[in-house]
Amino acid sequence: MKKKQYYLWILSALLFLSGTLKSQISFYDSGQNLGSLTSWRVTVGDIDNDGDLDALVSNWHHQNSEHSKIWFNDGNGFFSEGTQSLPPSQFNASLGDLDLDGDLDIWWDGRIRINDGNGNFTQSGSFYLPGTSALGDLDNDGDLDVFVTNFHYNANGVYLNDGTGHFTLGGQYLQQSSAWTVALGDLDNDGDVDAYTGSIGNLVNPAGEPDMVWLNNGIGSFNNNGQELGNYQAYKVALGDVDSDGDLDALVANWHRAPNSSHPQPNQLWINDGNGNFAVSSQEFGTSIVSDVALGDLDRDGDLDAFIANGESTTHGKANEVRINVGNGLFQDNGIRLGNSPSLDVALGDLDGDGDLDAFIANCGIFNGGHPNKVWFNNSVAGVTENGIISANTFKLKQNYPNPFNPNTIIEFKIPKTSIISIEIFDILGRKIKTLINEEKAAGNYTILFNAYNLYSGVYFYSLTAQDFQQTRKMILAK
Repeated sequence: MKKKQYYLWILSALLFLSGTLKSQISFYDSGQNLGSLTSWRVTVGDIDNDGDLDALVSNWHHQNSEHSKIWFNDGNGFFSEGTQSLPPSQFNASLGDLDLDGDLDIWWDGRIRINDGNGNFTQSGSFYLPGTSALGDLDNDGDLDVFVTNFHYNANGVYLNDGTGHFTLGGQYLQQSSAWTVALGDLDNDGDVDAYTGSIGNLVNPAGEPDMVWLNNGIGSFNNNGQELGNYQAYKVALGDVDSDGDLDALVANWHRAPNSSHPQPNQLWINDGNGNFAVSSQEFGTSIVSDVALGDLDRDGDLDAFIANGESTTHGKANEVRINVGNGLFQDNGIRLGNSPSLDVALGDLDGDGDLDAFIANCGIFNGGHPNKVWFNNSVAGVTENGIISANTFKLKQNYPNPFNPNTIIEFKIPKTSIISIEIFDILGRKIKTLINEEKAAGNYTILFNAYNLYSGVYFYSLTAQDFQQTRKMILAK
């Protein structure tokens, strides 16, 4: 083991044994059964503009036509099925304001569906490359563009938005014969949006190929930086700053299909050096057949934890798992297991409006004893202390949660005495975007909701200023 990793492990153990970390976390089944079809993908967002997170579920079965569905949230985390039927798909649906009218539209399986503002969608006549998609402002012109993986084709596609929801395919040839998943983020810290793509086997290339990093030149043109990141079948990639060093790391879910399912591949954490170069961590994230991973601050202690969705029932594999980050990107298995159905996807978000991250899980409702989709409520208790004593004499600005977020996030701060304080949002160029608070506040702990529905994906900063105190933190909007 390298010296740096050794010392990080020692530090983590000392912190844990000393009782420094006091956050507690648990989840409970909300009791809802949300559809019994084969649900491949789920994404959450405020689809009907009522201030809470709804869910768009992609259903698919190769023998039957199973319509995909929108599930509308009542604000307390309980969902009702929408009346609109959408086509079946194995691919994800990306939610974002494609036509800049203030609501969430859909890029899905090569088609665009425009929201009327109330969660009703009309399909446009244009057809683009089908595949897994991710939205981001790729050419830095203020609207959302799309990166699409190929899977059945020879190259990934980059589609640039003209600002009205009409897209043009870039002239690049991003060769990757079996790309299945993509995650967008500023991987090399130069202020633009890059791409991390994961490969899975197909009929042409059953073994798959290495995952790749594509660096953006700032105007939506990408170049492969030459890394070959693993040789397993990557089913999903989640980006986040797990070691709190200011750059985006990658947690990769590796899936191994039959006939080799008895030897599934280990999931892997790849650590970024800050320039978009990744080195694999030696940590173990299980060898069950994993279909999805997600990162979020599940225990509200300021760092990113991991949610692992397992693709087999507990009779063959494992239940869904939560791994807790104990600091510096070191993860601990606390034995949290959720459900016993084959789970193909998970979306994290504050579904019940209580300030923590819950989980909407897409389950394989037909095969292998699958169950309906489920919502698991988070019952975490935040409490980071120093030797059990919370200091009352300092200002403190906590890391926002969730982070990355879309479009809502919670900012918590502490004021030790009555003070005039301000909390402001800045973009990556240092331009002030919004002032959330600018007033006198009494001593105490405060929570504020920041809604970024009108902003574009990217890195932002929020700052607390009070008297001679100032603290700034980074947050990531990922639409």
